[in-house]
Amino acid sequence: GGLQALLGSLALWSLSVVVLALAVHAPNPMAMLLGARFAFGLASGVALPAANAVAARWLPPVRRSSGLGMVFACFSAGSALGFLLGSLIPRLGWPVIFHLVGGVGLLWSAVGLGLLLRGPLGRRQQLVPMATGTQSKLMAGFPPEALPARSRQGRQPRRRWWLSARTLRQVACLTWVHSTINVGFFMLQNWMPKYMTLEFSMDLSRGAGLSALPWC
Repeated sequence: GGLQALLGSLALWSLSVVVLALAVHAPNPMAMLLGARFAFGLASGVALPAANAVAARWLPPVRRSSGLGMVFACFSAGSALGFLLGSLIPRLGWPVIFHLVGGVGLLWSAVGLGLLLRGPLGRRQQLVPMATGTQSKLMAGFPPEALPARSRQGRQPRRRWWLSARTLRQVACLTWVHSTINVGFFMLQNWMPKYMTLEFSMDLSRGAGLSALPWC
């Protein structure tokens, strides 16, 4: 399910952050760095789709948009917090920051896994199944006569949606938009500290705080 994938991605992301700090002590630092960075990217790619799945499963239809908005708002807030933590590197050293962030993530994922296995999260997930499209419309207030005829008459054989030319065009368009957003996002994120240093001659402690402003 989405919750298990979300917790797993958090654990892998946090572990890769810790390994990134340990790569300098490895016999082959570059290989360890590339492997940890690959795991970091893999976990990052799973996190947002898993969060979407959790919101779709746990929130009623009328609250899903606000829930997803909160997820993406926290995503940007985390980026801003990362820049602010970067201002502590001259005082603490960058490995300490990596160990701190990775350790907090591992602890949080362990707490979430424990709640999932033994607490109310696991019981709720077993008792509340995912609503179908028709059920979601009924929960949102759609009258039965407003639903498609095939939904009122019963389940029809599933169509192979992945063979539809329209679906392929939609997926290609979404992939292009998402890739463009990510390229701009991460280029700006990586470029801001360097811009503050080159254009305003700021050190890392001062420039990191100003680099966080666009994400606030």
